[in-house]
Amino acid sequence: MFELLKFDHKHIKDLQELLCMTFDAERKYFETAERVQIAEFSRFLYLQSIQRNQLSNKLIAVFAENNIVPNMTYINKSKNQISGLELKRILEDKKYTIYIKECMKLDNSLIQLCKKLLKNDKLSASILDVITKELNFLILHTFKIYELINKYSSQGINYNNESLNSNRRMM
Repeated sequence: MFELLKFDHKHIKDLQELLCMTFDAERKYFETAERVQIAEFSRFLYLQSIQRNQLSNKLIAVFAENNIVPNMTYINKSKNQISGLELKRILEDKKYTIYIKECMKLDNSLIQLCKKLLKNDKLSASILDVITKELNFLILHTFKIYELINKYSSQGINYNNESLNSNRRMM
């Protein structure tokens, strides 16, 4: 199980980028959950943030297994102070597509990077296993968010589905 392979700089750079992007997605989902005023969406987005934190922790663990020092081990997600005017704008904003689309763009970038890394035969089995699990999770999550969006679209909440469909085509 404990495989030590020699990684070149490019492999390590790509793995570090995957870790950083996973942390960025974690923060983006957290921030989006803070903005969205639909309870079910907000819970879903918080859960996505937590799951991305778990993915990041698995990556850090597999880095340690393979003697790779991670560039980062956490991301600051502290709640930002919001002015009264900004809070009013958030509460009145009923089109969450922009925020959700930003999250999905990060996920699509993560999916592409995972696919690229999985083509690399120089990575250890433990690293490939974690990347495969992350890729599967991201793809499954994409379908879940479309289901949630469609549910609320049918209830009369106005989402710009065309912008979301462009994300679906990118996968």
